[in-house]
Amino acid sequence: MLVKQVGDLLVLSALLLPFVVPLPVVPRPSSDQPSNAIRIRREVLPENSDSEEAVDTQSDRVQIIEYLLRYGYLLTRSPTDDQLETAVSELQEVLGITVTGFVDEATISATRAPRCAAKDVAHHKRPRRFVLAQSSRWAPEHFKGDHELQLKWFISKYTEDIPKRVIRSQVQKGFELWSKQIVINSLPQMSITFEEATSEDKADITLTWVEAEHGDTFPFDGSGGTNNILAHTFFPDYNVQSRLNGDIHFDDAEKWDMEPESAVFFPYVLAHEIGHALGLQHSKRESAVMHPVYKSTPLSELQLDIDDKCGINWNYVGPSHFCLFVWLMAEIVPLNVSHGSTMIPIDRLGHGSQAQIKGALKNVRIPRCQTSNGVQALTAQRLVKNLQFTTNEAEKYSTIACNFLAGLHVYRGRSNTTLDDSIETEFSAVHEFASDNTKVRRLVRRAERKERRGIHTVLSPEHFTNHFYDKFFAEYLAFKRR
Repeated sequence: MLVKQVGDLLVLSALLLPFVVPLPVVPRPSSDQPSNAIRIRREVLPENSDSEEAVDTQSDRVQIIEYLLRYGYLLTRSPTDDQLETAVSELQEVLGITVTGFVDEATISATRAPRCAAKDVAHHKRPRRFVLAQSSRWAPEHFKGDHELQLKWFISKYTEDIPKRVIRSQVQKGFELWSKQIVINSLPQMSITFEEATSEDKADITLTWVEAEHGDTFPFDGSGGTNNILAHTFFPDYNVQSRLNGDIHFDDAEKWDMEPESAVFFPYVLAHEIGHALGLQHSKRESAVMHPVYKSTPLSELQLDIDDKCGINWNYVGPSHFCLFVWLMAEIVPLNVSHGSTMIPIDRLGHGSQAQIKGALKNVRIPRCQTSNGVQALTAQRLVKNLQFTTNEAEKYSTIACNFLAGLHVYRGRSNTTLDDSIETEFSAVHEFASDNTKVRRLVRRAERKERRGIHTVLSPEHFTNHFYDKFFAEYLAFKRR
């Protein structure tokens, strides 16, 4: 039942299985035949090894395939070899591992890390959005004005693992994280206010600790169970007739802790789940709170990523050019700048100079739209798949995307890399946003009206000047520092 309905239900798990030592390479069968074999690239144990850490290759294959099935990378337990390689590559991309298509030690280790059990990949006739569908937004009665969301929360049952006063304090801080860090100054102002309700009946979001069967048809599996599910969260409009909308359930069979080094670190799990309660799906950006793999960052140090902010604003306020360009930047291979003997990600440059930013861009292969390489067509496909644009909207906005990338080439100056026109290798589908098609059309019409009046907009290559990129990166990096 859990696997069948996980598209509607968000579940949270920690995969805390023992680390696996090297195994022999599994032969690869013909790609046109179903196979349970998955390519494993690891060192071979000595033939007579008596290591207690040695595991059976068949068992290991089963675990990997079950992981790929559980999180949406596979649809069958008997995939072809090509399907397996694609699934493993997608998994490695999401988990921030070097993409090889092989299951290596880094991949095995990453699948053991505590993470959310909501699916990373959804195979639907219509691609799933970053925030699922419009039904994952809170209903109009929860709004005061257009963009002021007001919600009440209540803790109906506590765990005995953490003092009640500590839990309430952390819950308040978790909600404050999402209320104080979502503003994007260049966009219409969005605000979310959270208030503790006086009773469960008056709450929009109920938090509770329960065990096993607890009345919602999604039983927990206990501490160290097969799925190691820690919690599950219902989307804002999971069921119009249900009081479960937005509710967060924690498995009280687990040992909850306030120590970052613990396996079940409550504050971060809470922050991640609140994002789901607001309607957000997973992000593929590692620095995002909505990335499926848990971190051990205390709430006092936790910062929403620009991806988290654009997800909320795109969902509740509507599409924007700024977040479209953020999406493009996130799709490009992460930017780094040389600093002594280390490489510093561009989002850590702070008030980095134009020279530093341009220096970082020089080390990145940026796709260039040309009539001969199909980059614009593939960009349009990405806009349809990841941002839910219509085909006509994607065609127009692929031109805008190409203008942005072309301007980026000019802005950075001479590149230190060999130009690679393959968008497949440079674009990594980091995240998806939900688009309100009416608002997308409005953006296009507004730009077209200005163009008719002789004003350069994003529809014109001339719009993307050095001044534009100076301003964009100043704003982009400012959000990254908050």
